[in-house]
Parts: sequence; structure tokens; C-alpha cells
Amino acid sequence: MTNIETLKQELIGTETNLIELDNKMESYGFQSIFDEVDETTLKNNGSASYLVPGTETDYINVEFDVDGDIIKITAVEEI
Repeated sequence: MTNIETLKQELIGTETNLIELDNKMESYGFQSIFDEVDETTLKNNGSASYLVPGTETDYINVEFDVDGDIIKITAVEEI
């Protein structure tokens, strides 16, 4: 599994879109967030929670500000 600190360094401050974020998380072994929720809901929530691979209860939450189709990642936390 990817270290949370590595994810923080790579993601916080990044401007991207939800599909690119999801592709990045999938490259680290996380399941696509779009299996659970749609893009509009994610934008309204301002965050996406990814189940940590190999666990049933551990999540990584990625928080972001939304500006149209662009998101700016503001936090990455274990929940």
C-alpha cells in the first residue's frame, strides 16, 4: 500500500479533474470511486473517500475545492 505521506506530497495543491484523480488513485491500487458515486455528488461533497486496498474499514479521504471541472486538492487524510 502507498504511504499516506507519499499521497499527501503528490496530491495536495494539485489542480486536476476527478477522472485524473481517480486514475491516479487506481494506479496505487485503490478501487475507482465512480463504482460508488457519480461526479456531481463528489463535487457537491468536495471530497472523495477511497477504501484502502486489503482492508474493509480503512479509508483515505481526498478533499478538494471545485472550480467548474477543475478541482484543487486541499487535504489527504486517513479516516
